[in-house]
Amino acid sequence: MTTTKQSTERKPEGAWPINRVDDHIIFESGRKNVLVDTGSHISLGKQKTFSLLGKSVRLQPDIQGLTMERLSEFIHYRIDVLLGGDFLGLMPFTIDFSGNTLRFMIGRFSSRGRP
Repeated sequence: MTTTKQSTERKPEGAWPINRVDDHIIFESGRKNVLVDTGSHISLGKQKTFSLLGKSVRLQPDIQGLTMERLSEFIHYRIDVLLGGDFLGLMPFTIDFSGNTLRFMIGRFSSRGRP
């Protein structure tokens, strides 16, 4: 692995263990189960906002009738927040399936190499 200058290096800011439920990626944040959904352009939840690592997003209560209760019933796992593209686009993240870990990163990012 090549090293880069400290000022341009992108460092992991947080790592969360993930659960995989029916091919869904779920992590816990502040006693809330958060489902990572790269296919949804908005985030959903019972509370008004979701914050992580200094970034926040306004949560919608539902989308076309899909609520957290209905989603939880569908996958048989309690979900409190569905994290969509409006939040996921704020900072790059990686999912390590072999290590069952989700990492969000902040700072500058280069697509030419690994963070």
